Amino acid sequence: MNEAPKITLSPTFLHLCKVYVLEITPTPWARPGGGRVGRRYDTQKILKQQIKNLIIYQNNNEPPMTGAIEFNVTFFMPIPLTTTQKYSKQLDGSPHTLRPDTDNLLKLLLDCCTMAELWTDDAQISKIIANKVYAKDNSSARTEFYLRKL
Repeated sequence: MNEAPKITLSPTFLHLCKVYVLEITPTPWARPGGGRVGRRYDTQKILKQQIKNLIIYQNNNEPPMTGAIEFNVTFFMPIPLTTTQKYSKQLDGSPHTLRPDTDNLLKLLLDCCTMAELWTDDAQISKIIANKVYAKDNSSARTEFYLRKL
């Protein structure tokens, strides 16, 4: 049985980066909704605020990072409810190849990190490593990421 990969960092590496765990189901970025007379509105305004608050809480009032940044993220996706119990054990930790797309998951997370002021400008991110895998069970769907100064 595959064990879901976790971000495990050595103590010497740990002091060089900031680690965050968002205990909510990963959600992709959505296009703005259409209102009356061509007005657009953010359909994910409340969700973005919730994610931003989770990030700020874990940031411990540290100042924004400066310089080049590596962004390493793992999205632990829920197993579909229609999956049999036997097959869901086989999926545990395996790559998730269905929708939502990894780039749309990244867009929402990066927007929230920018809103939470983890960095001064999102152009500072010069390296992104993203993984999308199945969670052990639906209650463990989450997003784990760390930032490291390059």
